[in-house]
Formats: sequence, structure tokens, C-alpha cells
Amino acid sequence: MLRALWILVFVALGTLPVLAQGPLLPTQPWVLRDPGPFTPASADWNNGNTTVTNPTGGGTISVQHFGVVWYPSNGQGGVLPGPTPYPLIVFAHGRFHTAPFIGQNHKQATYLLQHLASWGFMVASVNLDVVGQFGNPAAIPQRGELINKTVQYFLGNGTYNGFIDFSRILYIGHSRGGEGVFAAVQQNPAWLGSIRGVGAIAPTNFQVYGVAIPCFVIYGSQDGDVNNGWPIQLYDQTQSAASQSTILKGFRYIEGANHFYFTDSITFGSETNAQLTRAQHHEISRTLWATWAFAMLYSDRPSLVRIAGDTEIQWSAAFKIHRIFYHPRRITVDDFEQLPANTGRNTLGGINTLTGLVSPVENTLSSAIASSYFHKTRGMNARWATPAKYEADLAADLDVTGYNYVTANLLQRYQSASNPAGAAQRFHISVTDALGNQATLDNTDVSVWPYPFTAGANGPIKSVLKTFRFPLSAFTTVNPSIQITSLRKVRVDFDITSTGEFAIDDVAITQ
Repeated sequence: MLRALWILVFVALGTLPVLAQGPLLPTQPWVLRDPGPFTPASADWNNGNTTVTNPTGGGTISVQHFGVVWYPSNGQGGVLPGPTPYPLIVFAHGRFHTAPFIGQNHKQATYLLQHLASWGFMVASVNLDVVGQFGNPAAIPQRGELINKTVQYFLGNGTYNGFIDFSRILYIGHSRGGEGVFAAVQQNPAWLGSIRGVGAIAPTNFQVYGVAIPCFVIYGSQDGDVNNGWPIQLYDQTQSAASQSTILKGFRYIEGANHFYFTDSITFGSETNAQLTRAQHHEISRTLWATWAFAMLYSDRPSLVRIAGDTEIQWSAAFKIHRIFYHPRRITVDDFEQLPANTGRNTLGGINTLTGLVSPVENTLSSAIASSYFHKTRGMNARWATPAKYEADLAADLDVTGYNYVTANLLQRYQSASNPAGAAQRFHISVTDALGNQATLDNTDVSVWPYPFTAGANGPIKSVLKTFRFPLSAFTTVNPSIQITSLRKVRVDFDITSTGEFAIDDVAITQ
């Protein structure tokens, strides 16, 4: 009966969901920024006192363990039974140590918790103010402990556990809670294999975790609280195991977004220059996290494509949101991480041809090297003043059947005299097969290459890498003679604008 009701709802809206393995898998033109088909409801939960390790060392401390849970409602105060149990999302809030928020911060993302419940998720938000009293040390591991104890609580709670699919778990957090979800994974809970991914909104990076788990991170250019690039670094640190095709990661750099507008109502004095409204922050957050949840929990290909950025998400405004996306099923052409550094040879062992590039050098893309770089990875820095190119010979003829994209991460260098201030740059990318057949695409075929956003930003301006994913099918459309069974070269040309300075990282052929 329930499944028939869902079908009637979607027929009325003009689109049918894919009903497979879980409640709903939305397909285009369904828009995940809109509320889902379930009516959400909430209830407070309280697990009494529990212990966590003492942040200052020496044993444990006792804290209260409580929160709120949002769920699809049966209209009578209980959970609506579904044909299958609902996945569990645990949400960890940030630290805002000012009344009246103490003891209530776990309800400061109700806009998001409610939205996820409307799409068929059980969403448990845990209060972390009990360790929020600690400023330094930041009590990040203790946040992880309370996140894991929340799963333990729901495992043993007869009111809810019959409605929860404990084989499908996500952790999502904001600020210190965003780092806390990585801490929770680092602590290796018994259900680690059921945690499908961790997500973070503007997370801190006190502990420098480098866990091997799918992750998704969002970060605003106007963040006046975590304004030192930590979210970029935490994303970079997250490890991807090439042997496991499910381990992938994504990042969104959102022009005009700040830190606390991702909450319901908290305002921070140094963030008054946000370029987006709070309502727009909420729209972006709801849409991205619902999309990511479906992609992670149900291997939902349409949602994975949207979160990768290959199909534009439908927004109510012209947001400028720039992506980094890493898929582990790849042939890495050049990650620029060979030691000793060598711009003349790539990861595959082939020869790189660098023409017209000024001072090309492999380097770490961190603030220690260049004040506007905040990545924890290596890449190649260079300038051009005449038409220039980077061409990688693949060392052998490669059959890339089964792969979908040629990808590269690039950034413009902030305040470089070579980059026209405030202007987008352009480049071409080409593939050549063993017979010499070549096809070329413009970066504007897939996305803009933006100048680092500068409008009233707090803290250092950040030059952030952006992933460009060029479909192999687009190359074969340009030149049907291209043989993807024997690719030999990948080339990036900087020949459209007269000057520029850039960094490039992770040229690859990916799924």
C-alpha cells in the first residue's frame, strides 16, 4: 500500500522514482533541494550520563549524552514503517559557546535535519556542548566518542532500532563537529564497515586526521571562523584506496558563503559580509547533503553524477560553487608527487613535454610555499607569457575502455600579475591516440576556470584547485577517429589568453 502511495505521489509530480534497495532514489527532473515525500517529525532523546576521555589528559570525565532525532512520521508521533528500514545519519554540530545556544546547539541545523528526514532518513543530532567547554584542547576526539555512542544508543533503543538500517550509516558535522565525524571513524567503531561516508561543513583540522573513507566537504569563501583553509586540508588528507571503487571524495568551495549561516540562526560578528543570504546557505546545504546521501547510501548513479558536478544541480539562483572530485578508479597520468621532484617525467613513467611554460616546478601547494595556497598536496606551478603547453606521454598505448573522463585539477594564482584580476582564464585539453588522431576540448565545455574570489573575504584569500572532468565521449564526438583502446598522450594548452599563472594537479583518466 505504501509503495503504491509513493507511485501516486510521483505520478502527480510528473516523474517516477527508482524503487530499489531503499525508500526512494530520485531521478531527473526531481530536485533534491525540494522537500521529499515524507512528513518529518522529531523527538528528543536522552541517554543519561556517559564517560569520554578527559580532553586535558588523565582518565575520563562524565558528560550528559542527549539530542534530537528526526524521522519520517506516521502522523501519530511515531515512525512511519517502510518497506525497508531507513538509513541512519548522525549529525554533529559546531562550537558556539554563548547563551542561549548552550545545550541547544544540536538543534541549530534543524533546516537540514528536517529535510533529510523528509527524504527517508533517520537523522540523530547529538549535543556536543558537554565537551564544547574545552577551547584548547579542542576536544575533537571526545566529539568522535559521543558520535559513536549515539549509534550505540540507537542500536539498543527499541523505540527506533527496528526502523533503522544499521548497515547504511552516514556521519555529517559542522565546524568542530565536522572534524569530529572524522575522529569517530578514526576510533574504529564496531560498525565501521557500515559507515558509508563522512561529510563536513566548514570543518576544523586540529588533529590532522587522514582516514580512508568516502568524504564530502563544503566550505565558504567568506568563512570568518575557520578562515585558514582547514577544510581544504582535511579534504586533501582523506585517503582514497584505489582498490576499493566505492572510496571517493568531493569538495565544494562556495563563493559568498560564510561559517554560521549554515546554522538556523547563529550569527558571528566577523561574518557580516556574507554574500549569500542564510536562506541561500540552507538551500545549498540541503541540496548537496541530500544528493550526497543518496549517492553514498544507495550507489545512486544520478545523484553521484550530480555530486561530481557533471550534471548541473537545479538551483534557485546563479550560485558559484566550485568542485574538487576524486574517483579512485583511475589511471593517474601525473600527480606531480614524484620524489625527487621532476617536471620532465610523469607518474606513468612517460616523458612530459613543457613548452612555453615559465619556471615550471613541482611543489607543495600549501601556505608554507605560497601565501594563497592552502592545499595539502603537490602540484606543478608555472606561468605562461606565450602560448604554452604541458604534454604527458603515457609511456605506453593505453586501453581506457570502461573509463569515462579525462580529469585535471587547476587553479589560478591569486594576485599574480600574470592573471587578469577578477577574470576567468581558459585552457584547452587534448587527447592523442597511437595513430596520431587528436581531439581537443575547451575548459568552458565543462566549467569556468575562475579567478580566486575576493569580494570582502575574511582572512587570507584562497587559491583553490578545481576539478575539470572532460567526458571521453566528448572527445570521440569531436574526432570519431580517436581510438580509446590506444591513447598515447594527454595535453593541456594555455593558448587562449596571453598570460597566466597556475597550479595543476592530478591529471588522470577516471571512471
